[in-house]
Amino acid sequence: MEPQVVQFRSGIYGDLQPLALCATDLSPAPKPIMVELIPGTLQGIRQAAADCLLICRAAQERGRACVALRPSGRGNGSLFEGYGEADVFEAIAAVRARIAIDPDRISVRGSSMGGAATWFHAARYPDFWSAAAPHCGYCDYTLWEKPGGSTFPMQPWEEFSWIARTAAFCPENLRNVALHVTHGEWDRAVGGGVSVEHSRGMARRLAQLGIAHRYTEVPKLGHEALPEELWKTITLWLLEQRRVAQPDRVSLAVHTLRHNRSHWVAVEEQAIYGAVSRVDARFAPRTARVAVTTENVRRIALGPLPEAAGVEVRIDGTSFARLDLAAGAREFMRGKQGAWVRSERTAPAGNKRHGLSGPFGDLFIEPTVVVHGQSGSDAENHFNESVATNAVRFFNRFNGGVHRGGILGENSVPIPVLSDVRMLDLVERDSVPGPPAQGVVVDKALLTRANLIFVGNYRSNAALAQLARRLPLVFGKGRVELGGKAFTGAHLAFAAVFPHPDNRRYVGVLGGSEPDAICWGSHLNLQLLPDYLVFDRARVVDWGFWSAAWR
Repeated sequence: MEPQVVQFRSGIYGDLQPLALCATDLSPAPKPIMVELIPGTLQGIRQAAADCLLICRAAQERGRACVALRPSGRGNGSLFEGYGEADVFEAIAAVRARIAIDPDRISVRGSSMGGAATWFHAARYPDFWSAAAPHCGYCDYTLWEKPGGSTFPMQPWEEFSWIARTAAFCPENLRNVALHVTHGEWDRAVGGGVSVEHSRGMARRLAQLGIAHRYTEVPKLGHEALPEELWKTITLWLLEQRRVAQPDRVSLAVHTLRHNRSHWVAVEEQAIYGAVSRVDARFAPRTARVAVTTENVRRIALGPLPEAAGVEVRIDGTSFARLDLAAGAREFMRGKQGAWVRSERTAPAGNKRHGLSGPFGDLFIEPTVVVHGQSGSDAENHFNESVATNAVRFFNRFNGGVHRGGILGENSVPIPVLSDVRMLDLVERDSVPGPPAQGVVVDKALLTRANLIFVGNYRSNAALAQLARRLPLVFGKGRVELGGKAFTGAHLAFAAVFPHPDNRRYVGVLGGSEPDAICWGSHLNLQLLPDYLVFDRARVVDWGFWSAAWR
């Protein structure tokens, strides 16, 4: 039972990432794993391993076997979202490759920022976790407001991203997750503190929805660690919980298609993007009926549900007799008249779908490369490169705008930056890649699978110009056209996301009608952007979300 710091090779950029790990034993018997999400793990990775040992000791004292894991989250303040989110699941997979893990006993816990991350993961991956135990975790961005303004700046176009990241706006997703919530009675939003109202409010919401949970408010405790005995009690409780594999009732709130499913229900298309979609699905085994109600859903998938081999499915009042949901998922879509009909195929090619639906921040969970134009005038080339390098630096320094409840976020993701000339050399002329930068090799293989953010326009960025006929994007003098929408202005610029023509990844564009127009977007929080934002120097012209057809 020796704690370890282990490295694994990430599938994102092929670089090595650390994790902290301890196991009570290495027997072939599958064991529960407890994933602890704690800020600062990367800089204190050896202490994190020692903390994993404490979990294993607590389990062993009671005769239990377990594994304890602390992912690094790709940064000390990534909130374990986006790239940090991907790191959590990669770390779990790396441990499962070494140690026998029971897939139905994977629990998550965390404190403060880690408590917020615990709320996020439990609410957005409710069919993965067996249990969650957030301690003094923030879960409602609206509670950060104070006299004189909120404790963090939020632009109007960023609010939907905060809603999508906030467990308080999707508490129904927690219906089938075992929960033990803790908070100190005296915790308030002072310094790094989190008001106890976050946990009190969630406890009220869960109670109103009839969702079972435990809430322990520790008297006379501020923003501090749990008392040892309570910590041990919750540790053992987490290890005992088993994932609910096939619940009879699934409630699901979806804000973006990145997090679109729970158990046997998936929202495949929204009717309106930039708004919440909701599903409540109930299976009655005795009567062999599945009843579903939806809100803002255009396409839905139901199944597989093992006991539903021949059932009546009723969606918003429309009935379908004798359907087999046991063999696999069945898709349904709204017809032209608005009524639900069976669908034998997935969404039309090119339409928004899981993993390719926006908004702009969705680029930052998979490999992304920034390509700045060096094929224009000297001024264009200068501004393009300056904006590209600053965008990555700003993204790392402030975590793309996703902060820690009033404390700035940060991450250490090595997003590559290169010129359009160098990209074309690598992709078209099979040039030899340069040496790794921060452990990342930028080669043809990466450039043909990664999301691409182009900086510049068709005149200054030759790599972007190659896609001109296949992107809904037009540049003109004092004019740009995005997704069929035309805008005019003296210094127009924009940030926008589209599907790459290969329909496997994203194309992001930071471009403008004048050489320096994009410079006014140097402080945009990229993880919080909608599908598009158009600005004319300091004036925001328009922003919004594309339709299912990216228009």
